[in-house]
Order: sequence, then structure tokens, then C-alpha cells
Amino acid sequence: LESLKDTAQEQLQEVVSKCVLTVPLGFSSAQRALVKRAAEDAGLQVLQLLNEPSAAALQYCCNNYQSSGKFLIVSAGASSLGVMAFEYYRGIIEVKSASGDSRFGADDFDNAIAELLVERADEQNEMNVRLDGVTLERLRRAAVGVRNDLFGGQYKGQVVLENYHYDHGQSELLRNHLSSRVSIDGLQHLQSGYRNFVTGPTFRLETLINTKDYLARTQTLRQKLALHIEDCIAESGFALDDFDEILLHGGFTNNHLVQQALTDILGTCASRTYLDNQSAAVYGAAIQANLITYGLHNMVVWDVLASPIGVEREDGSFKEIVARNTP
Repeated sequence: LESLKDTAQEQLQEVVSKCVLTVPLGFSSAQRALVKRAAEDAGLQVLQLLNEPSAAALQYCCNNYQSSGKFLIVSAGASSLGVMAFEYYRGIIEVKSASGDSRFGADDFDNAIAELLVERADEQNEMNVRLDGVTLERLRRAAVGVRNDLFGGQYKGQVVLENYHYDHGQSELLRNHLSSRVSIDGLQHLQSGYRNFVTGPTFRLETLINTKDYLARTQTLRQKLALHIEDCIAESGFALDDFDEILLHGGFTNNHLVQQALTDILGTCASRTYLDNQSAAVYGAAIQANLITYGLHNMVVWDVLASPIGVEREDGSFKEIVARNTP
């Protein structure tokens, strides 16, 4: 934050002392307080903490000021998920419901496949893989490659997940969408010595991860993803066919896994618009900063609480006072 502040001051040639910051939708009150404290330590007064989906929605609506309708925005990245239903009319963004998790995203899917790779390596080499930091990172990178091979890329219609064919005579392009080859050298036995001293033989992992393997290993995660979407829609009061458009923000929304979850719940009736992953939330925060600074009211965001507010009892339990999704 200090670095960003210094860069802004160099560009603007004036003192920067206030800011609007975006945070993941699923951030708790404690996490939001820490973000605010970090900004204050950097010499910045926080005008507002804005949920990332709200900021992205603000940017979209500002660019489409004359439009109106009911929207669902899904913001999904490496480690956070936010789903928000809102209604927009001539400058007023009224959030109806929101559901999110600041510790759930594409990384969870990659970690699940990394665990599968460890099991395959143990079975293939009759050994226990030594899971130091370097090995874990190599396995996770391989898992990212598997996800991109099987489900990566822009959404191009409904994905058929029921039929699996693995004919190695097929074209490379088609085969990449059905199975992904993983080849890792230099794996070490759990008892092979300390991290900095390579002793004993090294081993190799050579395996194929197909679509069926992937879906079986990530079934619980896909159910969790769908549950957030379903909860948000149910609490919004909108019917499934009410949405005029689905807005997609974050790199993980390009993935077929997210697209299929949306198709399973909403069908293909609502059109889908990809927002710029790098700039949508940033521009939304800038718009909000401008509105606050100059007291403008041509754009208004009526947001809801993303998490409940309450108190901790003496026994450590939580008593809810203000429910989630309260305006």
C-alpha cells in the first residue's frame, strides 16, 4: 500500500491521503479491520471498503448507464469466490443478496488434484513422496496444467461431462480436452534425507488424468461452488429466469467448471458477459472514490452485509445480531 501510494503521488504530482479499497466478498469483519489498519499504517484514510463484486458491478453499470435489469455477478479467482444478485436502474445498484468465501477458489481444485498426483506417485513407485516445498509447488503447477488442459479456455456452450472416450488415435487438440499427461522427474523417497542433501535414488511420475478422474476428485468442491450460487439466487427473491445477464469477473470464471455450474442452475437463457479481470474492480473503486469525494449521487450502490454481525458469548459461541444479506 505504501508503494502504491508513492507511485500514485509520483504520477499525480500531489499528495495522496485517501483511498477506496476493494476486498473479497467473503472477508470477515476482522479481515476488513486488518485491511483498514494496514491502509492507515501506510498513511491512507479509508473512505470505504468495497466488495469486489460490487466494484465490478459499479464499473459495468457506469459503462451501461441507460440500461436496466436484474443481474447475477460471479467473481471467482485463485483463492476467493463472490456471488452477488442485484437490480439496476438508471444509476441505482440495489444489491439483493450476496454469498462468498475468501478461502475458496481455483487453488482448492488444484490442491485436490495435487493430492491425487501424490497418491499416483506413491502407488507407481511403491514409495512415500517427500513433500517438501519444492515438490509441493511442482505438483501444484502440474495440477494447474491438468485443469487448463481439461477445462480451461473461454466458454463455448454447454460442456458435455457424461461421456468419456480416450482414443489415443484422436487429434492432439481433442485429446487434450479428455485427458492430460503429467510427467514429473526427480521425486524423492520420504526417507531419502534432508531437503538440502539429495541421497538415494530419485523417482518419476508418469500418469494420465482424465475428465472422469478430475470430476470424481473435485465433486465436493463443485457442490460447494454450486451451493454459493444457489444460496445467492434463493435469498435474492429472483426467479431463475429473471436474470437479464450474468456478469463474470475473475480468471476462474473462464473455466468450464464454473460455467457448467451456472448452466446446471440457470440454463443458457441469460447471456454472459466477461468483465476485465485486471481493471473492472479497480475502476469500480475509482468511480466510488469520485462519487464520495465530490458528493455526487448519479451512481448509488445499496449493498448488503456479506457476513452476519454479532457478539461472542462467554463460552466462545457466536450470537448473531444482524443477519447476512441485511441491506
